[in-house]
Amino acid sequence: MWEPDYLLISTILYYLMPLLLAVLGVIVSIKPQPKERHIMLIIFFVFLMLIGVSSGILQQHLNKKETERQQKKLSDELFQSHLDQEFIKGKLSAIGEIMGRMSKSDSDLYIKKMASVIEQMSRLEPKINGIFPHPEIKFVFKNSPLLTPARQKKITTELNSFRNYLMALGFEVPKEAPSMGIQPGKGATSGWGSSGNPVLSGSIYIGEESIDDLKQWEKTYALYFFDRYYAPAGGNMNDVPFAMLLSDYFSDSYLNKHRRDPKAFSGWTDALWDIRNNCGQDFTDRVLYYASMIETQSGEKDFNKYFSDRLFRGVSVVDNYFQDSPKIGKILRKYNLLKD
Repeated sequence: MWEPDYLLISTILYYLMPLLLAVLGVIVSIKPQPKERHIMLIIFFVFLMLIGVSSGILQQHLNKKETERQQKKLSDELFQSHLDQEFIKGKLSAIGEIMGRMSKSDSDLYIKKMASVIEQMSRLEPKINGIFPHPEIKFVFKNSPLLTPARQKKITTELNSFRNYLMALGFEVPKEAPSMGIQPGKGATSGWGSSGNPVLSGSIYIGEESIDDLKQWEKTYALYFFDRYYAPAGGNMNDVPFAMLLSDYFSDSYLNKHRRDPKAFSGWTDALWDIRNNCGQDFTDRVLYYASMIETQSGEKDFNKYFSDRLFRGVSVVDNYFQDSPKIGKILRKYNLLKD
């Protein structure tokens, strides 16, 4: 059944009335009208004015209603996106339980089927930008023949995923990054300026033997981000190791994998991982995010005190009624990182 478009009708009337009034004015001015028509013309003039004003008011009201409808629609879509993500989380948990009861052959077959479904889903465009909520970085790659389009796509997907993880915590990760290339060997090197466009002022190189190690790309990108934006030139002497420690932790936390090394940062990387194991990833991630926002005394030279001060100020933001603070203190004392 046809329904009238009141917004369109009111818009037409709104613009038509001034035109009719103008035509009426031209008619009256060109040809004088007899007195018996004056009252009729006045009534017609007032009638057109009333229609014009009424259509203007109606148009404003309908525009407001349409704006509210669009806002509600967007809100509903965002809420549905959140429900979809929670639903996926629940399904993944259930899948894990189901696979735990399967034989190895059944489990392998199930994984192959799931991989096929995921591949098909990856080709679909989401209705709203909920899965990747931030615009992707279009990384600049140098002209190495090893950096094939397929490799560039994998690296870009991995680094954007890591960037989204950081931004979900609250970090403001720029849309620009140093250009990326390949060097001989296995390790990675990088360098960048402290200001200006990162594409023009820096480079990241990954060893050709590690070109397909996405973890290496992600860790080097993390080091770039934290070192450039959390170790400002002329700051505290501990800002650089602080940024490097954040880089190590967040890259490990994103990958959910940590290689223990008691010598790394005097044991801080292992201590932070113990805190994560005891208090949870969400808690520790947020603690270190807030720790990164808090500046300590600029003259502090002792790194353990410098970092523990920032750490506990982050804990004070997240910890509910000091329930986790004692556990954290105990872990730090175990590594001789906190003095009584």
